[in-house]
Formats: sequence, structure tokens, C-alpha cells
Amino acid sequence: MTRDYMKIAIYVLFCCIFCVWFKTMFFTNSIKVHTLPKIQKLKTHKYVNEIYKLHEAFSEVKVKVKDKDKDKDKDKDKDKDKDKDKDKDKDKDKDNLMIKEPIDILEQERNCYRLHELYYNGIPDKYNIVGNKIKGIEPDSKKSLYWLRKSISYRDNPQLLHVMGTIYQNGMYNFEPDIKEASNIYKYIYNKFPYTEIALNAYDDYQSTLNEIDKINTYKWLNIQYTPKNNNHHDKIKKFLTTTNKINSGIKINSGINKINVDNFYRANVNENVNGNVNGNGNGVNVPLTLPIDDLRRNDMHNTHNSQVVSTVANSIKKIKEDTDIFIPLSHTVQDIRRLILEKPSSDRRNDACKSLDSIERNILPLSSVNMKESEVLNLIWNRINAPSHNKQCDDIKEIFYNQLADMQEHGKSVCPTGRLERLVDSLNTFDDAVSIKPTYIINEEMMNKASNIRDKIYDKVQQEQGKIIAEKYQEGTATDQEQFDNNLKKEIIDTLKLDYIDSGIVTENKFKTLTDKWIDEI
Repeated sequence: MTRDYMKIAIYVLFCCIFCVWFKTMFFTNSIKVHTLPKIQKLKTHKYVNEIYKLHEAFSEVKVKVKDKDKDKDKDKDKDKDKDKDKDKDKDKDKDNLMIKEPIDILEQERNCYRLHELYYNGIPDKYNIVGNKIKGIEPDSKKSLYWLRKSISYRDNPQLLHVMGTIYQNGMYNFEPDIKEASNIYKYIYNKFPYTEIALNAYDDYQSTLNEIDKINTYKWLNIQYTPKNNNHHDKIKKFLTTTNKINSGIKINSGINKINVDNFYRANVNENVNGNVNGNGNGVNVPLTLPIDDLRRNDMHNTHNSQVVSTVANSIKKIKEDTDIFIPLSHTVQDIRRLILEKPSSDRRNDACKSLDSIERNILPLSSVNMKESEVLNLIWNRINAPSHNKQCDDIKEIFYNQLADMQEHGKSVCPTGRLERLVDSLNTFDDAVSIKPTYIINEEMMNKASNIRDKIYDKVQQEQGKIIAEKYQEGTATDQEQFDNNLKKEIIDTLKLDYIDSGIVTENKFKTLTDKWIDEI
């Protein structure tokens, strides 16, 4: 009997295990197959976890405050005979607050700013191996601005105020720009924190907003559609209390125009094959099309947000323009690029590249930084890629070019025109000597290296003309005319660097002064 019961028990257990396995395999979605790949899943988990912890930290602060209030109420109910002891305790509390309060304020300010960053940046979309999109987390403009305002409320930090100004100037994800409000913020920074680096930066931005307001008013008076301004802004703000970088794209003005004649553009249908036939009928597509107004994404994770990136991109285009023969016409360029895209396997990456090409085609307004339309820049870059000097690397550059087109789409929206411009030029970065895209810190390092070389050349010249002993005295700072020599050295360095960086338009005079003042006396 016992053996029979054993057999029945084993049989029942086996049936249960089989049922669980069968249900898992055929009636539930496998987590490994249907969820995000491990890296993206971990990023999303860490992102949500960090937000949760920061919010939790604020709730703990509130609990502590409530507990303190309860203790105070209890203390009030105590006998008056303990007033002396209370006075002593208050003195001790004051001494403790003098130490703890500033630390608490800085910590809470950082936590608020970190929450602003997390909501501002979100998590970008990614592509898997086959080119299909893995969704990230969209930025949240309301929460981002709420936590930024809260961080500013602690001590009126000018750098955080500047971040707020740049958001109002350039907009962010699902947040339209407000130039007048941005102008007021920059003016406040300049007046309240004079003679500081942040004030000089704010003054430059204040002037740019005034120019922008004048343009808008002029266009309104003339009853002409306003041309959106360029993006002056970079690299999402990665570190707290570092040099403030600008955040995003150009001004988006809503337009009533939604139809553009594009007779001169070759446009492929979604179902078109590589040979140019639509649905196998061989029908041409050189016809005017209805093009919707582009839906811009204002949180660009690329390096388009640094003011110096914009100027170095413009200089790169200027050099390419001077040294490139246009042997492929614009209509053929668009046709070739669309064919390049359609040759790729069907995927989200390919669809995004097509959307980006459409966005470039439909933008008929010139970019003020280069005084060219996006389509003209596209034609210039394509001719440069196909130039004889790039014959050996042509295929590699085209692959990068294709990826850059796809990268212009983020969370279902196209990045700003300047973001697209930078990505087009960036396709040639490291491959082409004419292209050099640099953020502020790279330009600063470059200027310091040049200054060091100028100094060494002057010391060598002194050694040749006046001897080694005199040169060593100048280096040690012990020469009789040391002050005059130092002033002449600084003047030589500044004059040379001005030609390379101010006259070429890479940096403004204020920015140049801000950067060089930090190290010119130590060079």
C-alpha cells in the first residue's frame, strides 16, 4: 500500500511540475524575450531607483521637521522653572545649527538639482543589434522645472539661475521657449552678481535675447513668418556646480504654413524599392507633397548644446565650403541618400533615418550660424563624403552618416535644426582635417597649450639674443625689468589668441576674457 501511495505522490508531483512548465512556455510572455535588453533594463531600473531614493530623502526631512515641531510643543508645556535650562539648550542648538544648516542646505540643493537633471534628461532611446528601437523614458518638463526652482529657492545660486534662463531661452521637451522671461533672468543675474564669470556669460545671453526680441517684433510688424533662432546650447548638464552649459534647441514659432512645394526633391515612398519604383509600377515621385510642420525635440543629448560647439561647427562648414567641389547636384544628393537608407534592412533605425531626411528637406529656412539651408548643408557634406580624398574611407563615413541621421530622432521627435546640422558635420569628424568640433573645455585647453608654446618661443628668442643667464632670470621672475617682460609676454599671447579665436568667431570677447583671465597670470 505504501508503495502505491508513493507512486501516486510522485505521479502527482510530476504532473504539477509539467503543468507549471507548460504554462510558462505557452501561456505567459517570456521575460527574457519580451522585455528590454539587460543594459537598457538596468539603466531604467537605476534611473527609477535614484528618483525614488531622492524623493524618499525629502520625505525623511519632512518627518524630522515634524518631530522637531512636536518636541517644541512638548517643551512649551513644561514648567516655567526650566527657562534657564531652555536658554542654555537654545544656545547649544544655535551653535549646532551654525554648523549643520549650511551642510543641509547644500545637500538639499544638490538633491533637488539632481532630480531636475533626471527629469530633464530622461533615458534616451536605443537601438538593438538589428536596428529596432528600445524605448527609453521621456523627460518631464513640469517636474524638471519644479525641482530646479526648488533648488534655486535654497540660496539663489547664480549658476542654477543661469540654467533656468537657458531653459526659458531655448525651451525643453514639451516646453515652449519664453524669450522675455529668459531675458529677465539673465538681467537679474548680471545685476545681482556683478564682476563674476557667470555675470559675463549672462550678459552675453542677455544681449542675444534682446536681439531675438527685436527680430520677433520686426517680423511681427512686417507680418512675416519668423525664422526660428539657432541653438546655442550643450551637453546636458552632467555635473553639479560646474561651468554652466547651455541646454537646447532654437526657438520654435508655431506656423500656419503646412504645405511646401518640393518639386526639386526626389522623395521615395515607404514601399519603394531601391531602383526607384513605387509598388513595382515604376511611377515617378517628383511631385509636390504635403509636409507636416516638424515636431521638434528640445532635450538634445548630443554635443550641440555648448555655445562653442555651434561656432566650431560653423567654422568647419566654412572650411569645407572653401575646399569642396560640388559635383553632385542637390536633387541627386537626396536621391542617393534615400537609396542608401532604403538599402538597409527594414528596422526602426531605417525609419528614423528617413524621418530625419524628411525633416531636413522640409526646413526651407536658413540657419543663421552658417547662412545656409539644411538641404544645402546636406548637399555640401554629401559631396565632401564622396570627394576623391575620402575614397578609401567613403563606405565607413557613409555608415556613420546613416547612423547620425537615425540619431536625429529621440522619443519620437526630431532634434532641433542645429542638432541636425551638428550631426551632419560630425559624420566627417576625425576623418576630415577641415572638421573640428570642440566644446568649451577643449578650446580652453587648446588656448593654454598655444600660450605655453608662445612663451617657450619667446624664452628661446631671449636666450639666442641675450644669453642663457638672462633667459633663466626671466623664467625665475628675478630680472630687473621682469614686470615689463611679463606684460609684453601676456600681450603677445593675447594678441595671437585673439586672431585665432575671437576674429574667427569661435568665442565672443567676453568668453575669451573669462577663459584667459583664469590662467594668463600663471602662464
